[in-house]
Amino acid sequence: MHLFKMIFAMIVGGASITAVGIAPVAAHSFNSGLLHIEHPWTRVTPPGARTAAFYLEIENKGDTSDRLLSVEGDVADQLSLHNHIMDNGIARMRPVDGIEIPAKGKVSLKPGGLHIMATGMRRSLTEMDRVSLTLIFKNAGRVQVEAAVEPLGKKESGHDGMHDMH
Repeated sequence: MHLFKMIFAMIVGGASITAVGIAPVAAHSFNSGLLHIEHPWTRVTPPGARTAAFYLEIENKGDTSDRLLSVEGDVADQLSLHNHIMDNGIARMRPVDGIEIPAKGKVSLKPGGLHIMATGMRRSLTEMDRVSLTLIFKNAGRVQVEAAVEPLGKKESGHDGMHDMH
């Protein structure tokens, strides 16, 4: 019976090591009161890149809506809230003055939609880096998060080849 337990422990241990190897950037989340922020992320930036986009999901478990007003961080000269829109067949990014988080609702900042735009990048982002950001909400106040930097080809951001940013 002792041998069976050892073999079982080795199999279970090996499975967990393998699972970690498959997903090097684990999902991560942050809570502030009734707000739940899920997996902030961005992509690797090539050397000399001046822009990047950050994505995440915000869930409001409360009975009152909240509003993401702005974002702060030292990774870029400017962090702002943007939306990706189609204008006469041309993809454009436009700043937004805030993002409403409805009561008992979720909002996804994702490629091809709402996102956090970083301009004037102060450094290149490499795989497995973490980037500190402060999300500023109307009701919840300041919420510190860390964005994971994921491989370039992992997800499409909708920013490639776009030049009309304002």
